[in-house]
Amino acid sequence: VVCLMHFPHMAIAGRGWQLLWPKTRRPKLLLFIWVLWVREAVNTLLPVARIGGDVASLGIMTKSGMPMASSVGSLVVETTLSVLTTFIFVMMGLWVFSLRVPEQGMFLQWALGLGVSALMLIGLVVLQRAGGFQIIAKLINKVAQDKFKTLNQSGAKLDRAVLAFYARPKRLLGCALWSFLGWWVGAFEIWVALN
Repeated sequence: VVCLMHFPHMAIAGRGWQLLWPKTRRPKLLLFIWVLWVREAVNTLLPVARIGGDVASLGIMTKSGMPMASSVGSLVVETTLSVLTTFIFVMMGLWVFSLRVPEQGMFLQWALGLGVSALMLIGLVVLQRAGGFQIIAKLINKVAQDKFKTLNQSGAKLDRAVLAFYARPKRLLGCALWSFLGWWVGAFEIWVALN
């Protein structure tokens, strides 16, 4: 029953990710559901530091004909929006919890933790918009004495793909709203599992 309850969450998250793509190049929803399912399975079941699922999902996306740079760009933006909506969902949950547990000390700890998390999230978005892949490629080349010069070109291409997805505010909002809805469905899924 719990596995069946997880499908709507995956479908909602898949729809959000699908909305990031232009209508003319938008892959089918089932592909995104499959990619999300594989990503989550790999990250949960294998000791891959939560990165292996992303690598596996990029493999599925490129084998289905999606360009690598666009696939990476959409993955980065979808993941960032997922983190943002998780942050908002957690803030709402903590606010509701604070109404039931009015201990001020705990609230201050939460506020500090959320403040630090918000700064990290802002930093992540700033880094992405500033050309994070190219910055990392330049750092690697500096350490490796320019042995990986092609990384600079690849980094620039990935940065352009990320910025292309960020340049569409309506698509970003659509993805974020579907992602946020997915957290509510996920909460319902947990409630069903516990009852």
